Amino acid sequence: MCLTNLRHLWAGLVFYAEDYQGYFPDKFFHLYPKYISSPNYFFCPGTIGAKNITKITVEDVTISYFYTSGLTKNSPPECLLIYDREENHKGEGRNVLFVNGETLWIVKDKWPEVYKRHLSVVGSFKIQKTTVKTKQKVGNEMFKNKKFEKKIKKL
Repeated sequence: MCLTNLRHLWAGLVFYAEDYQGYFPDKFFHLYPKYISSPNYFFCPGTIGAKNITKITVEDVTISYFYTSGLTKNSPPECLLIYDREENHKGEGRNVLFVNGETLWIVKDKWPEVYKRHLSVVGSFKIQKTTVKTKQKVGNEMFKNKKFEKKIKKL
């Protein structure tokens, strides 16, 4: 069920990114209700109190998944976009959603390796935080721009 939730969240993220020039939202809850119709998709079925959720608010810290903000559809595929909290699934492993839409179950013993890879890739792919509310056309050209690359390296 948890992997199904991640697939629904992926669909919402893709629709959001189509509306915002490839950018995923800064905050996970921005997907609800326009892009994700049910708040229940934000909760692992094994999370205590995760049944029949009626809404998600800004203050809601009980969402069952971690979300990596600042990524785009063009981010490296090794980046973890969404992943389970450690306490989900009795600590035996985590479901993950990568930037490319792939969903996997990662057993507890393999998690440190996967997460370390994620951190190294995200660290080398620092993108400039941009407010996309204005829907300014950004496109892939900024990633090819040499001045932009120098700016990224300074971050």
